[in-house]
Amino acid sequence: MLYVFKINFKALPALMVFLLCLPPSLALAENIDYPGTGLITVNGNLGSLAPSGSESGKSNSLSDNTVTVSEGPDIKNVYGAVNVSDDESIDNNQVIVIAPDSMRISIVYGGYGQNASVNDSNVTIKGVTVGQIIGGFSYRDDVLRNNVVIEAGTKVTGKVYGGYSNFGNVSYNSVIFYAAGNSQEIIGGWSGSGKVSYNNVIIDGAASLQGVLGGLTDVGAVSYNNVSIGGGAIVDYVYGGESKDGFVGYNTVYIGGGAKVKYEVFGGLSRQNDANYNTVIVNGQATVEMEIYGGSSQDGGGANHNTVIIDGWATVKFAIAGGWSRYSNSNYNNVWIGDVDFTDNGDKQILGGFSW
Repeated sequence: MLYVFKINFKALPALMVFLLCLPPSLALAENIDYPGTGLITVNGNLGSLAPSGSESGKSNSLSDNTVTVSEGPDIKNVYGAVNVSDDESIDNNQVIVIAPDSMRISIVYGGYGQNASVNDSNVTIKGVTVGQIIGGFSYRDDVLRNNVVIEAGTKVTGKVYGGYSNFGNVSYNSVIFYAAGNSQEIIGGWSGSGKVSYNNVIIDGAASLQGVLGGLTDVGAVSYNNVSIGGGAIVDYVYGGESKDGFVGYNTVYIGGGAKVKYEVFGGLSRQNDANYNTVIVNGQATVEMEIYGGSSQDGGGANHNTVIIDGWATVKFAIAGGWSRYSNSNYNNVWIGDVDFTDNGDKQILGGFSW
């Protein structure tokens, strides 16, 4: 049987123009395995691992890359994708590091942008020694829906961020920490001046951590962030959300599973604005050795409609306040006390709300 195909030659010039105008991000996604892929210099960092083209400031593929590290030698930084050249977004990249703890990496980025948004990156780390982990990083744009998972055997010597932006909004990022090692702060989302919302941190392992924060910013609002700590973790301090100048509201902290907090717990803390509708829940035989605040404003803002719930034979060694405000109102706060072990140490004040 003979098949006859008709070609519309008049359409070929238009087709060629269309193909030439396709954006670079439609380049085929890369699968990068190390060892096996050579190290390059990225943003001045010699000996880094990243997709091809990254040494020029922009990865050939900005989306759907998979970067896998299985053993040494050591690497400076690892990137799922890089764009410091323009504002084309970085999306849906994967970084997987499963290597011996003798291997060292300075920083792992799911995606790294200057003026580009970074979204939907996933970073998984197991069994390596790493300085810092950032699910998604953008200097000026938004950072959304990035995830970091840290599994048993990992050693983190610095901080961990689900999402990080100096000027953009940071939302829907998460960090899950299963490891039994040490780390400095674990932060679901951080922004210098943008909104920080709907970020999550889960600690489920016998880790020793400096601090855990669901959301943190200097200027913007911090809202709807969540922190959950269990698995016998030991943490210095816990904040559901914190802002220097912005509103802090609707953040939640849960502490259970035999976890221990050595210092203070805040559902929400604003230095100079309102801290409202935040919640702290402590149960499951957890221990908090210093103050617990549902919501607190330290310099002029109100602290209203916050809640603290203590139950499940938790141990509390110091004061509890639903709301605490300096120079403003502290109204409609609630403290619920169930089965609690109040030890003989410290000040046992229990306050629904406090203002001075």
